[in-house]
Amino acid sequence: MKRPVILLLVSALGAMTALGGRVVVNPYYDMSSSITFGITKVELTDTATRVSADIYGEPGMWVRAGENFTLTGAQTGRVYKMRSLEGMPVGENVYLTDSAYVSATFVFPSLAPADSVADFTEVLDDASSGWKVSGLRLGAQPEGTKTRITGSLEGRPEASWLVLMPACSDSRVNKSLIVPVREGRFDYTLTTDETQMYELAPGPDILRGSWTMYRFFSEGGDVRADISADGSVSPTSAVSGGPLTGRYCSQMRRQHRHIVESGVEALGDSLNESRTMYTPDYYAVMDAFMSGGDMPQAQRDSLLSEETHLREGGLMYSTAGKAYNELSARVYAESGSMADEFIRTDTTLVGLYLIYQKVKYSHPGADALLPVFASAYQHRFPGHSYTKTLSALIGDEAAEPGRKVPGFTAPDLDGREYRLTDLIGGRVALVDLWASWCGPCRRHSKAMIPVYEKWKDRGFTVVGVARENMSTDAMAKAIVQDGYPWLNLVELNDRGRIWERYGAGNSGGLQVLVDRDGTVVALNPTPEEVEAYLESQRR
Repeated sequence: MKRPVILLLVSALGAMTALGGRVVVNPYYDMSSSITFGITKVELTDTATRVSADIYGEPGMWVRAGENFTLTGAQTGRVYKMRSLEGMPVGENVYLTDSAYVSATFVFPSLAPADSVADFTEVLDDASSGWKVSGLRLGAQPEGTKTRITGSLEGRPEASWLVLMPACSDSRVNKSLIVPVREGRFDYTLTTDETQMYELAPGPDILRGSWTMYRFFSEGGDVRADISADGSVSPTSAVSGGPLTGRYCSQMRRQHRHIVESGVEALGDSLNESRTMYTPDYYAVMDAFMSGGDMPQAQRDSLLSEETHLREGGLMYSTAGKAYNELSARVYAESGSMADEFIRTDTTLVGLYLIYQKVKYSHPGADALLPVFASAYQHRFPGHSYTKTLSALIGDEAAEPGRKVPGFTAPDLDGREYRLTDLIGGRVALVDLWASWCGPCRRHSKAMIPVYEKWKDRGFTVVGVARENMSTDAMAKAIVQDGYPWLNLVELNDRGRIWERYGAGNSGGLQVLVDRDGTVVALNPTPEEVEAYLESQRR
């Protein structure tokens, strides 16, 4: 089946003149709805506009292209409907072979000369969007620092593409790029407007939910990444590049060497292979889950209950497993301390990135590095995106108990803009950061509905903010399906950086309880805690 996974942005390699028109190879665009759909070329002539794309997946998976594709000109607003499709049949399943991709060309009428930017959209039968690429540049391509990325990925014919994205970004809503792999080789030029860390990973691994990142700085020049099929070569040994990339990889190798020499990884492998990491009772529960197939719900619930009992009762790990956990915690804490010491003495963009990474993912002790950032990095990199994010956290923006709730303006589904201060002024409020694709967020949101219904006429309100990608179709359906009775605003493609400013990062949403004066009371309170607070305010 076609999987609308998330997000694609291809950097510019420039435009070429073709007979009777021009060809734009690897055109820049603002956002895509999928990491499995990549536009490789646009040919513009007086008679047609031809959009070539590669569609990726896994061997045996099928993809399908319908007949309703459009290009919408940004300058004229004109909608151009697809005339024909080349390379695959319209409306039929195409099963992917071992190479796991198919190439197709979408043919449209010629565009008006004024339309130098367009949106490419597949309109499905239910009027929602399928593949969508917005902000497709058909003229001059953005300028910036160019980093050429070459390398190899042999022994995995199904890994016909890599996904490239800024480090610490969320592939569900942020930009990413597709790097084609052909006959085990890739050669791609990345154009960026600032030097920052990027991450490269095999596309099929991301689809399966488990992948290894190969990191480098977009500092210009050449980067080489030789990715082993079996993962036997560590990411920091597989990558070479400029001075910043070399400095980062050297430090990561030093930390990894400390972990390897401690024996903790070998011990973990041994315990897992011998099935002595967990207690016999816990293995029995796991084995039942693995062999259960389509088991009755009552049996599944019983197993879940038993697993919870063992885990929360301290009966999950064996004696050897508990000793391993203690050793692992100590060794990885030591590795983290090595990184902290590097940060305090480095003061290059490598150190700034490591602070950003630790804060972004809420690593233990990350807050202790913010004073180091303020004294040693903030003035060195005043305009960098990492600095902007970290500066907000040491200023007044972060959503923390005792601070004023960060303000923002965002639209509703009809495009009407609202200011948070206008919505919550003088009332106790819950700011609910959620997303249609985030199961935990939606469960937390639904749990607040009874509290809202009970207290909405007694000085309490909820303001939802949905973090969505490209389209609000899924958000609109989720609101109806879950029955949210309060106003929900839209954070499309992280335009307002609301989640980041609130410290939610890439986590499963965030709920912020705010008092009548706009001060944060609690983060992620339970419904019972919200109701108890509301009761306390009546006294």
